[in-house]
Amino acid sequence: MKNFIHFGYLQAISCIFPVIIFGALALSKIVSIPYLPRYDFILIICIVGQIFMLISKLETWDEFKVICLFHVIGLALELFKTYMGSWSYPENAYSKIGEYRFIAVLCMQVSQVIFVKLGEGSTYISIIGHLLFQLQLLALLFILIFLHIITFSIYAGF
Repeated sequence: MKNFIHFGYLQAISCIFPVIIFGALALSKIVSIPYLPRYDFILIICIVGQIFMLISKLETWDEFKVICLFHVIGLALELFKTYMGSWSYPENAYSKIGEYRFIAVLCMQVSQVIFVKLGEGSTYISIIGHLLFQLQLLALLFILIFLHIITFSIYAGF
């Protein structure tokens, strides 16, 4: 029973940042701030949420470093995909590089936080599995990301 309660606690902690992001998305549809684009408003909320999680120790610095590494990789992939025209971000933002909006990297953090939180220090939970499975999953993700170079983009129409 103790393990079950600890598992529930880890689930709840790993969902704090996703709740912040989804709450920011919903709030940005209701509240409009003059001269502040919606994507930048969401970005500010997410950064404040991230700072809160670090200050309140809901997230450790090691978890933060891992998530930042995910962000750097995600940024490179997003820059490539938007440059290639695989997708675009329809709304304006001040925080952007070319067609890429920084809010996208924070939205990717939703899944990253869950994997980092549940995977770290847990001996009775195996979220992703063994190293071989992780490498196969990583290879499939990169194939999916770069597949449109030799074929068509499967994201077209979404």
